Amino acid sequence: MKRNFFALLLSLAVTPLVAQNYTVTSNRDQQAAFKEYKTYAWAKQANSDKVLDYSGKDAKLKKHLKAAIKHEMTALGYQESSANPDILINYRVFEEPIEVEGHENYFRDANYWGDGEIKAGTVGVLPLNEMATGSTTGTTGANETQKYTFEDGTLLIQMVDAKRGEVVWQGYASGITKDGHFDKTEKNVVKAVSMIYGDYGSMISGL
Repeated sequence: MKRNFFALLLSLAVTPLVAQNYTVTSNRDQQAAFKEYKTYAWAKQANSDKVLDYSGKDAKLKKHLKAAIKHEMTALGYQESSANPDILINYRVFEEPIEVEGHENYFRDANYWGDGEIKAGTVGVLPLNEMATGSTTGTTGANETQKYTFEDGTLLIQMVDAKRGEVVWQGYASGITKDGHFDKTEKNVVKAVSMIYGDYGSMISGL
């Protein structure tokens, strides 16, 4: 089934923020009922001790990321609940600049989103350079591929409406680097997560 990528892009609000050497960008589905979200759970890969690919293959970094995200979600008034949660949360670290290909208008590869967590044809990750300008590559169908470009030292956090199976918000922090690699220092990881959720908090407070 083909979806018009440009039409979907129009339903997103994009907000860039630059501070403390990090660049934070987020976008959201304007149709999502953010005020109704009360509970959240982790995506399957985020809870799996066997999958460290999305934390730079670093168990300590994964622990810091989850603790920082949980802290921000609690501060925003969300409760963690595995029983019928409103939101699923996932994250990924890109240590080096990378181009990847995705299908059906959202970013996904093996184990990142589990079966039943997200449905085909929903909006997901856009290339960072395109997100800033609102440009698009046109129509992307189920059998076509879309290239995504991530800067070095990028942390991506996504929220999925658990009932709809659609990405409703995603935030990026880029420039999280030290000596040419992703900066795994706990205080800097916490700072990056805090900045991403600061952007999210500003968004929902304005709704």
